[in-house]
Amino acid sequence: MDSGGFLVAAIATGLLLTATSPGSVFAVAAAVAAIAVLVLTGVRKDSRPEYADEEELSGVLRETTLGLRALGARPPEIVVDDASAVRVILALALCVGYAGGLLGHGLPFWLTSAAFIFIAILSFRWLDRDAETPGLARLAASSAAIAVGAALVISLLFEQVFLVRLP
Repeated sequence: MDSGGFLVAAIATGLLLTATSPGSVFAVAAAVAAIAVLVLTGVRKDSRPEYADEEELSGVLRETTLGLRALGARPPEIVVDDASAVRVILALALCVGYAGGLLGHGLPFWLTSAAFIFIAILSFRWLDRDAETPGLARLAASSAAIAVGAALVISLLFEQVFLVRLP
């Protein structure tokens, strides 16, 4: 929900900035903040929770001691299976390859991004396959459609709305 709100706000700000001036953007932001304050003043506060009697409560020193003992205790065992390790290594390799190897080396941004998105989607879908997963050709076709669509939308959004020159 938060991410969607940030995305909508960023797009709206970019569109407003493209159509008007920075002063208009600040005026609209101030108006939205004022409306948010008015809406939030109508929100009912939660009632105060009922606590145990004072005699049952322990002191700060005791609670701190118990917390430190818990931190010093043997930590729970974290099980990392081979599939998790492979996914993390694959994600790191893809991101480093995209940022360090593909971007800014002559290919258009949309093509580089489409290749990255295609390889990432196809790789992770292939790792997650089961008996009901369609064949490689079908996975590749759907991954390519998503990748090209996403790359074009991202490129157009940055170049036309946010006015950012892409490599």
